[in-house]
Amino acid sequence: MRVAILMNPRSGRNKAERLADELARLLRARGHGVTLRDVHGPDEPMSGTLSGCERVVVVGGDGTVHHLLRPLCDAQVPVYHLATGTANLIAKYFRFSRNPATIVGDLEREHEPVCLDVPTANGTPFLIMLSLGMDASVIHRFEASRTTSGGYRAYFGPTLRELLSPRPARLSIEHGTHQGTMMGRPGGLMVANMPSYALGINPCADADPSDGLIDARMYRAGTAIGCGFRFALMRLRLGAGSTLRTPSIRIRTIDRACAVQIDGENPTGVVGLTDGFLHPGGELVVGFDGGKIPLHGVGRG
Repeated sequence: MRVAILMNPRSGRNKAERLADELARLLRARGHGVTLRDVHGPDEPMSGTLSGCERVVVVGGDGTVHHLLRPLCDAQVPVYHLATGTANLIAKYFRFSRNPATIVGDLEREHEPVCLDVPTANGTPFLIMLSLGMDASVIHRFEASRTTSGGYRAYFGPTLRELLSPRPARLSIEHGTHQGTMMGRPGGLMVANMPSYALGINPCADADPSDGLIDARMYRAGTAIGCGFRFALMRLRLGAGSTLRTPSIRIRTIDRACAVQIDGENPTGVVGLTDGFLHPGGELVVGFDGGKIPLHGVGRG
């Protein structure tokens, strides 16, 4: 069996590199061919690395998977995620192991791949979810002041700054024949392909990544405290906003620029956004272009 290991050495404060090396060693000891590649290495086409492989293991966080979605969709090689990030939403939902010895056994077993839909936002693929509002603003602030500290503790400062100086916006959405505004009040919007969000909040708990639909939850919150209250209700599985399920959605901001996050990152390279912000006059169109990614040896939720 030929396996490609795509490793992000910046993930997990060197943990990713150590685990990738250990996995490669164990696979080679079992007689498998292994190509180990640093995703930040030479700018060579990923297609050459994935060509002829029967399995691909992504070693890194959810963001690493996010940035590899296009070549992974093109290659159609079953993917296993060895998670070394903070939230690790993909690995938790699909019950991927973080133990190299266990992963070798999983890779050697034959499984029918589970194919996931890969939606796009203005043409940029994502797998988990995107959001607009104050939670996205916290991610922007975090990335602007990123330090060597890791884990959820690193979000304390950005969250405090958002509480002291929130940036709420009024949003407009359109899906199918329906058009709506957030009832004229500032708020936020979450668009999910998977029923996963950090800290177990899961605002779209019924989202199915293989049903060809995206789930969206809208909530009203004009202050950071109000936003936190809404998130607390979601964490407790109590009603906090309205939901819809649709194959596509068109999003606009009415009165001011609104922060956007995609798969837990500031989407600075997305067409139609400026430094990860959606501005009045612009729009964010979320839908499907037929992209799918096969996963190997997964469980569910």
